Amino acid sequence: MSLIELADLKMHLRVDSDDEDAAIQGYLTAAEAAVANRIQRNIIAADQSPVEGTDAIAMTGDIRAAILLLAGTLYEYRETMVENVKPSMAYESLLAPYRVWHG
Repeated sequence: MSLIELADLKMHLRVDSDDEDAAIQGYLTAAEAAVANRIQRNIIAADQSPVEGTDAIAMTGDIRAAILLLAGTLYEYRETMVENVKPSMAYESLLAPYRVWHG
């Protein structure tokens, strides 16, 4: 189950049709996993409380925005072989405060 509703991502993408729902859901799932991987934490719903002693973090507005930005990038560049397509600086800035640094 996604943390963000498909309808919310479609609104972000300005997609009105249901023709690409399966693909868009795939981009959303991938973006959520990538963001969790980037910050090295499990993301849970905003209305849940993280279990003490775990690395889980409740969804925040900036984590949500980062997921939407990344899903949008995956959607926009879905059929290209463009090299060096990277998430924007906004993506990195939104996630920086939540990253767990191992060293």
